[in-house]
Amino acid sequence: VIDEAAAIPLPVVKSLLGPYLVFMSSTVSGYEGTGRSLSLKLLQQLDEQSRAPATGIEGSLSGFLFKKIELNESIRYGSGDPIESWLNDLLCL
Repeated sequence: VIDEAAAIPLPVVKSLLGPYLVFMSSTVSGYEGTGRSLSLKLLQQLDEQSRAPATGIEGSLSGFLFKKIELNESIRYGSGDPIESWLNDLLCL
């Protein structure tokens, strides 16, 4: 389990992936949203590699299952909450 994976450099996160079950979580929006690199780069790469046919090349990530689950509504605030809007404005997000 890798919590707040976006706070870890991408090469380190990639090195933690292997032939075993890995769960990654990260915040990609709001003031905790350091995860843009994770969502834009790593998740896209994992999705593409999971669709590629397994080549049997040692070290290749192809042939694995990739499942992305997104939380679309904040747990902290309801949709359209004025406090969240205020906080985003305050923090220039």
